[in-house]
Amino acid sequence: MENRTTESIVCFRNSFSIGSAVTDKPPGDYRISREEELITEASCAAFRTVSISIQIPSLGTPSLTKQFFDIFGDDLDFALQRDEELSNSRIDPVRRPTVSMAERARNFDPGGEKDR
Repeated sequence: MENRTTESIVCFRNSFSIGSAVTDKPPGDYRISREEELITEASCAAFRTVSISIQIPSLGTPSLTKQFFDIFGDDLDFALQRDEELSNSRIDPVRRPTVSMAERARNFDPGGEKDR
């Protein structure tokens, strides 16, 4: 059978764990390798995923060793979905909630009494 390997990069914006990993991994860009085999019974070229692995540590992290850990596609999808949900649920520190001019006027204290 013919096999092919494709690589992609996924970005986690929050610490994460995949599958049965005990420790959380830090945010960053991670290389994903997917090995697929050719399905010869198909009438056109079709491939089936044989294995998926993630490279630890993240890209750009200085390390003497790089390790690849096998993961399941469903676990990767879940981790990416969770990362997206966590990122969307947090308030961006650059984009603070806006306060109307009327609200600012109501809270204005010219003597600074509220600060004491």
